[in-house]
Amino acid sequence: MNSRILSLIVSILLVITLVWFLVYYNQSSSTISTSNSTITAISNEKTILQTQLAAANSQIDSLQSKVSSLTTQISDVAAQIDAAQKQNATLQTQLTQSRTQTANVTVQLQQANTLATALQNQATSLQSQLTAANAQVATLQSQATSLQTQLDAANSSLSSAQSQVSQLQASLNARSSLSSPAAIAILAPVSTNSPAPVASFNADYAGYVSVSGNSTSASGYIQVVASYGVYAYNSNNYPFGPNPTTVLIPVLPGTVTVNFGSSSGNATAAITAITYNR
Repeated sequence: MNSRILSLIVSILLVITLVWFLVYYNQSSSTISTSNSTITAISNEKTILQTQLAAANSQIDSLQSKVSSLTTQISDVAAQIDAAQKQNATLQTQLTQSRTQTANVTVQLQQANTLATALQNQATSLQSQLTAANAQVATLQSQATSLQTQLDAANSSLSSAQSQVSQLQASLNARSSLSSPAAIAILAPVSTNSPAPVASFNADYAGYVSVSGNSTSASGYIQVVASYGVYAYNSNNYPFGPNPTTVLIPVLPGTVTVNFGSSSGNATAAITAITYNR
């Protein structure tokens, strides 16, 4: 009986001890967790404070450097002020001396202003004359350019005309009179409404072509086309209607072509062409 009571008491004590340990453990764990959180917060705050301290130290160093620079600048400015005061004293002395000479300088200045006004008026007059002269020169240069252009064109035309005169004079000198006439074409009736070749020949000398005959159209025409340089008659149309007609057309050396055409539709014509230049 006593042994059981003793065992029961021991068991109760063990249970009480275990309960008390568990309660103590829980309280200790909570306290430790709280302490760890506090330590972490304190550590973070310490880090922030250290960063702020480093920034403050850096700012202090910068301000100290700026203070040192400003101190140096103040010393330099003080030296400059001292030098400026000395220079001011010197300038004041010079000003006093200059005032003595002001009267004479004023008179000389007035004389110089009078002379400058006269010279300015003279310069204005000369500038006006120069402007007028430049305008006249520009006009004359424009006229000279225009005249030179006209002269060049005239020289070119003269050279061309002289060349033609030389060729015609050579042709005239090569023969004393026109040779006997020669019939070069007797054309059977032709139907056409545009210039069509009737005959073509080579003229060795200047002369003329006699074209005779008639056509069935009142708007028929004869056209002579020459290959010689500038030939004034290439664009001429000579009327060649129902009535018998003879057309005399001058020609120059070279290939000569006689054409017949009608401006009002198809027409027929009987043509005899005679040359007086062979």
